[in-house]
Amino acid sequence: MRREHRPGHFLAGTQVKQDNLDEAAVQKINTIWYEASSCGPTFDRFLWRGSPGPIMVQRVGLAICGLMFLAPGFMLVYVTTAEVASSHGHAWPLLLLLLFAIPWLRFGFRIFWNAFRH
Repeated sequence: MRREHRPGHFLAGTQVKQDNLDEAAVQKINTIWYEASSCGPTFDRFLWRGSPGPIMVQRVGLAICGLMFLAPGFMLVYVTTAEVASSHGHAWPLLLLLLFAIPWLRFGFRIFWNAFRH
């Protein structure tokens, strides 16, 4: 059985595949950029101020995110206190490490606390 040759098409299914790809590309563009721009402020508000009714998955995710900020802060505090205790008279460079730990701890506690707030 002979297939009908359509001008401009090498395979019969090529046009269908291209239509599906074009449709997927249009959906992808609308989904990614529109949702990112519309949900971004909502997430920022939840991250920094907490939410009165988040679901459990959001609470757990926020707690994990807070712990990820707390870990480097606690590590810097631990290294600083261990080195200050063992050094004799040269504590000022190590105190700079402690100053670097403060923002990590502040953001970590704030984000972690928002998971359990409200």
